[in-house]
Order: sequence, then structure tokens, then C-alpha cells
Amino acid sequence: MTRQKNKSFWSDTATRAPFDSLTEDATCEVAVLGAGIVGILTAWLLVKEGKQVTLIEAHRVADGVSAYTTAKVTSQHSYLYQTLLQYLGKEKASTYYEANEVGLSLIRQTIEELAIDCDFEEKDAVIYATTDMGKKKVMDEMKAYQKIGINGYLSYDIPDFPFPIKVALGIPGQAQFHPVKFMLGVLDEFIRLGGNVYEHTRALEVKNKEKQEVLLEHGNTLTADQVVIATHYPINDEQGLFFARLEVNRSYGVLGVPTKKIPMGMYINAESPSRSFRSVIGENGEELLLVVGDDHFTGRGDNMPEHYENLKTYAEDSFGVTEFTYQWSTQDPTTPDKVPYIGQMHQLNKNIFIATGFNKWGMSQGATAAQLLTDLIVKRGNPYEKLYAPTRSHLNPLAVGRLAKDNTLIGKELIGGKIAPSMEELEEVGLGEGALVKINGERVGVYRDETGILHKVSPVCTHMGCTVNWNQAERSWDCPCHGSRFDYEGEVLEGPAVKPLPKK
Repeated sequence: MTRQKNKSFWSDTATRAPFDSLTEDATCEVAVLGAGIVGILTAWLLVKEGKQVTLIEAHRVADGVSAYTTAKVTSQHSYLYQTLLQYLGKEKASTYYEANEVGLSLIRQTIEELAIDCDFEEKDAVIYATTDMGKKKVMDEMKAYQKIGINGYLSYDIPDFPFPIKVALGIPGQAQFHPVKFMLGVLDEFIRLGGNVYEHTRALEVKNKEKQEVLLEHGNTLTADQVVIATHYPINDEQGLFFARLEVNRSYGVLGVPTKKIPMGMYINAESPSRSFRSVIGENGEELLLVVGDDHFTGRGDNMPEHYENLKTYAEDSFGVTEFTYQWSTQDPTTPDKVPYIGQMHQLNKNIFIATGFNKWGMSQGATAAQLLTDLIVKRGNPYEKLYAPTRSHLNPLAVGRLAKDNTLIGKELIGGKIAPSMEELEEVGLGEGALVKINGERVGVYRDETGILHKVSPVCTHMGCTVNWNQAERSWDCPCHGSRFDYEGEVLEGPAVKPLPKK
């Protein structure tokens, strides 16, 4: 039996030679921070406009959140449009749909233009219901489609579907692909056109002086006329109070070999817990099944490995999967009104731009973001600037209420994490396990590796001081306040934190 890998299938099946780190001072016209789908596409579009662009990545290019996605390229974002009508009204909800269709078109055109082999397949995107409550959500979403003008259809019987449904709602002409193959194809063209790429080059801060100064972890500076922060969760997040305007949720995925036929589309349920699935083309052309779901707030919860088991049970029961080859998890920020922040970071500086808050729908909107950011930088009009503006207000009562609730929870974590009792005694921490313990009266994050060596870190997140929690599924320290993650030695895995947990 094939050994299951605890990493993304996408990142494991498409790689390229590493890039150097940037260890000296450098200058450029536009610095792009973060080499995921937004950063890579933005860098490529800008270099096509004649800009001198430097793209930097804290880890490996095309190996962050964009490599841990379901990789659906679609305008159907679960049953979101009924919510957008409540939050934003008909005009903006319609603009949101149009913007996502533009993103899908940009990805399709880019694949054709650059002849990228990335397993691109046109599919219908479908949300299905198996309960009466789920059916109501789907029917309400159909009403939203009709009001907005979305070309959707209802179905009560899906060929090859593994269980009965109450109703399903589809949008034709959507797509799925291999995101890392796509990103690396665009990256190759960016380099061919003269773009510069650096890996293992973490940006710590962007200072607004005569020009923008990006302070790097190696002690050097990247100076640029303009900066795009595409780091998933933005650094400099205190500028614009993004830490108070984003919540971070984690989800899980498993990939396996089905013994039953997979339906032709891309699917997500209307109920909770979430279950999203699609087919994947394996390395030898075989059909594999990807199941994603079991969302929760990052850093909150006890039994993290259970989420993988829940998805495996679903795959086994629905599609007869007995062999799982990959499993991985990921996370994404969400804004109060469910619309990403894309554009000028704050009103006092017109030369720093961000893209964040994709609510786990970052493929089509990532492409939309790249085009919008490019248009803003070259001072060209874009019809989606106002919708996505990071400086917009959240005056809708529903969005304001959601924001207040989220920040109340964060406040409880910030205070409660410092006074909560220790979960375990040091001697109770087994091989391959981690826990918060007290050593000489001091609270310490401890991981005991498979050889018995203890790795001790401060459990205080370097972002804003919340107490991190141990994630046994990923063997990481996760912050329940703003989603920063650290490996067992304290090194930053995901921001907003940019500095490691101090060793003890």
C-alpha cells in the first residue's frame, strides 16, 4: 500500500529548482511580497507592462496557501450570494459575480497564451443539499441567482452521485486545475521577461519614506516605488487595523483512490460540517478523489487529527476509498462582509497595496486581484476597485455584528490564554507530542520529538501576544487570535507574525 504523505499533492507533483535568497540591499520599481497565485500573477502582469519587478517569498515559491487549495476556479462560493445581497445589495453582489467570472477568464486565457499544461478542465460547480434545511439554503441561493442574473440551474438527480440529494444548484462553465503547475508556468514567463525572484526572503516590515523600504529578515532592505503585499495575511496589519477586520479559519483535505465513479462536476454541500469534493488527475493519469472540509477557527479545538479522520470516513462511505495517498490542511482569512480586501492598503499611502481575505475562494479572485492591483499601479481604471477597496467601511449591521462577535472571541483568547491552567505535566508529553506545561513556574510550549529530545519555546505569539495552542495534526503551534502558525522549533509557518517564538 502507498504510504500517505502529510503534504499537498499539488506541491509534491510540481517542483522547480530553488531560487537564491536576497541577502543584499536591492532596488526595483515594484516589490511583490508573497509568491502565491496573487503575487505571481501580479508580478507577471506588471512586468508585461514594462515595470521592473522583484518577487520575494518567505519560504518556497508556489508552496504556500495557493498550493494547499481545492483548486476550483469558480464564481460559485457555496451559498454566498444570498448573504451578499443582505450585506451589499444587488448591484455589488452582481459586481462580485462579474469580477469572479473575469478572474476565471484571465486564468483560462493565461493557460492558452503560455501553453501551460496544468490539467485544466471545464466543469460545472454545484452546491447540493441532503437535508430540508440545506434545501432551503439552496433554494434561497437560486432566488439570489435570479435576482442578480447568474446563469444557474436546479437539479434533483445527479448522475453517479453516491447518495440521494434533496436538490442541487449548478453554474456551468467553471473549471478546476493543478494550481502549482499553473503558477510555475506563469513564473517561468515572468523570469523570461526579466523579473527577479528570491526565496527564503521574509519581509518584516514596509516603511514609508521617500520610497517604500521593505525590511528583510537578513538585515537588508528592498527599496521600491510601490509594494504589493500578497502574503496571505498582510504584514504591517496594524496599518488599517486588519488584525481586527479578519478572522482566520482552517480546513482539511484528503486525497485517495476511489472505487466508485466520481460525478462530472465540482461539488460542495449546503450543510455543516462542510464537504467539498472534486476529481484529480493522478501522476499516471488515474482518477483520484479530493475531499475538503471540517472548517474551524485556527488555533481553537482539541483533537485536530480527528478532522482528517472525518473526511476519510466520508470518502470511504461515499466513494469506497480505502487507500489515501495525501492529506493536508490550510487556512484563509475572511472579512466581515465576505468580500476580499484588494487595493490600496490605507488612505495615507498610495504606494502600498494588499490582497487578502479570500474566504477560501482564492483562485478566481486571486486572478481578479492580480488584474486589479496591476491596473491600480499603472493608473488604469478598473470596475472592481470600489467593491474590493480595503479602505471601505463596514456599516451594514450584519457585518458590524459579525465583526464585534469575532473581536470579542479574540479578546477572550488574549486574556484567557494567559490565565488558563496548564494542560499537562512535562512527563505526560509523549514521543511526537506537544503541550503547554509549566517548568519552574513558567509556562512553556514543549514538543518531544521521536528521539525523546525536548524542543521548548515561549507560547506567546510574536504578533500580538496571544497564547498559542498545540496542533497535533500538523505538529505546530497555532495562534487562536489571528492565525499565526509556528513549527515546533518556533519558526514562522504562517503570518501575520514575522518573528519566531523565542526558544526556552
